[in-house]
Amino acid sequence: MKPIVNKEGKPQAVQKMVNYLNEFINSDYFQGQIKKIRKDLGIPKDGYPIKPKDERAIKTLDIFYLHAGITREKSRNCKIALKEILDKFPVSEINISYGFFVYLLHNTIRPELFAEGFFLNNLCRIVDMKEVIDDREGVSKALEETMQNMTARHPIALYIRPEATQRDIVEYVKKMWGYIEIYKNKYTNKESRVGKIRRKNKKIKERNELIYQNRHLPKKKIMKLVGDKFGEDAVIDYGYIGKIISIEKKKRKEV
Repeated sequence: MKPIVNKEGKPQAVQKMVNYLNEFINSDYFQGQIKKIRKDLGIPKDGYPIKPKDERAIKTLDIFYLHAGITREKSRNCKIALKEILDKFPVSEINISYGFFVYLLHNTIRPELFAEGFFLNNLCRIVDMKEVIDDREGVSKALEETMQNMTARHPIALYIRPEATQRDIVEYVKKMWGYIEIYKNKYTNKESRVGKIRRKNKKIKERNELIYQNRHLPKKKIMKLVGDKFGEDAVIDYGYIGKIISIEKKKRKEV
């Protein structure tokens, strides 16, 4: 059988899943399960022919489209019957599930379905955990409070499979940064100073601290203290001393 998805230009983690998918589809287990489900549900041995409307649904990733040749009940039964196969596959994603559904019905592999699924969810996965926790019902109050406290500070989660390498993880984050930014913007607190405080030169930081701690002294005295401790090159004028004191006051109020 030909490779299911073209590996060229794919991130390493996606390629690993492609390799596994090729092996999984060709396995005796998978082919045996597909054969059994088709027989149980009255689907032809080689699947149904693909009609033009089926083709359009596949190309537009219309997962709710009712494929030609089956009723709504049979479509539902197909998805239920595929559950065992999906549970054995290491990645869970709606486009991947649809890819297996299309294979069951039409006996054809559609690379675009799996490629889309693997890009979003391979050895790593980005999850809006705050939304997941907020929507969850039936958990104990103590667990709910713990999870809500955690997601209030860290609302976005990166799930990592144990097979992932450092390169897989770094590459995934780079490729998915656009999606991550969407989640980040959703929860960004514009008043937070985390990440906005720049690292200062140690000498400048110590100089500014000395000025602030002695702000009650006349500026001429402060200038002498700065010169004595840091040398004449570090001496600054009266106006700049006032600016440093003002900035340091503001920083301490905002943190």
